[in-house]
Amino acid sequence: MDCKFREANCSRNAKCEECIAYHKKTIKERYCIRKRSIKHKTAVIIACIFAGIGILASIGILTTMSILNNQYKHVQEMVINGVSASHLQNGNYKGEYAYGKNTYRVNVTILDGKIADIGLNVDTKQSNQKYVNKAIALIDDVIRSQSLQVDCISGATRSSKSILKAAENALSQDD
Repeated sequence: MDCKFREANCSRNAKCEECIAYHKKTIKERYCIRKRSIKHKTAVIIACIFAGIGILASIGILTTMSILNNQYKHVQEMVINGVSASHLQNGNYKGEYAYGKNTYRVNVTILDGKIADIGLNVDTKQSNQKYVNKAIALIDDVIRSQSLQVDCISGATRSSKSILKAAENALSQDD
């Protein structure tokens, strides 16, 4: 009796029950292989998705860092012009300088042709506040020397330059 479950390439000459058992086993093996293959493909797809997200995030971070680096470099290389207060009338002169999310506003008080005081108001992120606090010491140097040509505070160069540029902008106004 020929087995009705025998495949065309089956060379077994066994009883029908054995042949059925053999074919059930091979079908089960094929099913497991197919199931493993689907799991593998799913894992590869998920890995590719995460890799794509990682690449896009890296590109975004690098672009942001590049933009910030260019802004920081601009501020660090910025030239502060020497502005004399001797020709200015007594009063308060307001100036500001902004870069990125930081805005430095100064109120320079001129008395008898000299810088008497510099008030400072800074809109900045909380993380930058420690640099602003360091750079405030620069104001005393400006008042003491009566010049904007003073050394920046080490560790707070960008904040120092921003304060000086805002003061320059205040003293350069044509009233």
